[in-house]
Amino acid sequence: MAVFARFKIRHKVALTLIVIYTVTVVFVWVSLQQIKKSLTENRKAEMVTATAYTSSLVSSLYHASIENYLRGISETQLSSTAYYYDQFQKGLLTESEAKTAVSDLLLSQTIGSSGHNTVVDVSQGHNAITLAIHPSSEGMDISGLAFAQQMYEQRTGYMEFMWPDTTDAAPAAKSHYMSYFEPWQWIINADPFKKELYQLLDTTDLQHHLRDAQTKKIDSSYMAVFDSKGFTVYHPILSGENILGILDTSTGAPFLKNLIAQATNQEAPIHNDWFEFSYTRDGEVVGSASDKLLYYEYLPEFDWFVAAIINKDDLQISYDILFNRLKLLGLLALLFVGFLAVQT
Repeated sequence: MAVFARFKIRHKVALTLIVIYTVTVVFVWVSLQQIKKSLTENRKAEMVTATAYTSSLVSSLYHASIENYLRGISETQLSSTAYYYDQFQKGLLTESEAKTAVSDLLLSQTIGSSGHNTVVDVSQGHNAITLAIHPSSEGMDISGLAFAQQMYEQRTGYMEFMWPDTTDAAPAAKSHYMSYFEPWQWIINADPFKKELYQLLDTTDLQHHLRDAQTKKIDSSYMAVFDSKGFTVYHPILSGENILGILDTSTGAPFLKNLIAQATNQEAPIHNDWFEFSYTRDGEVVGSASDKLLYYEYLPEFDWFVAAIINKDDLQISYDILFNRLKLLGLLALLFVGFLAVQT
């Protein structure tokens, strides 16, 4: 204090201003670290919200597209059945011949890669529901199955049920649209496996909606939708391509394979999680911008992944903008303090 007392007034003022400035800078710097953490967590929360919104949007578009598509198939087969029934009524075909013609027509067509048109006979009541037309189980009594009883009651419209998948050990969901043919008491069905039908979506419409669902435009973030085989349903650049073979730029690991294996693990699947990787496109400079952060949500009923992806550097872009503004204010404040110190 004695040393300070010997300073001239102008020196005291200048020193006081410098101390105040320094304390303020330190306080602001400490506060900025908490702000940085908060802004980063908020940005990650926005990615989670965007992924959930996009998953809901994709599900809605998927269901609407599939139901309308299968309804068209089922009602077309209903018209064909009515045609052959009319031939029987006119005496041009026997009833057996008419039913055989319907069977040949329905079984000659597939839906997706393994779906079929089938017919369930409910003429004998709910205790004797049989597969009148089926590619592999014709004549089978299915009255003991819960979905068969639902079909018996509903007869027309959309429903879903689980059925053994020949390409997988576990049963898979079937999308099922029913049309009822009263004269033979047949339920005419279009029932492919649900996961095979993503190609029926209106890709243009989906892309339009997904672009609207993008996270903040000031950063590098984007949404992507792909299946467990690596085919992209939607991607800003790689839509329609297989991305399973893309490797981590830093480690050389097939990071998408690892992500998919984690999500589809039979014993302990993780249906939503964060994933870090590094990726640099051809022609780009390898650097910090190659480090990415991905948040995914797995939709097992479609076998689709919805992911929000961002450059890790851009997680703190809001902080960087704030910090740059504060630097400018700090510089102006320093110049002002210096001016006051000189003028005192």
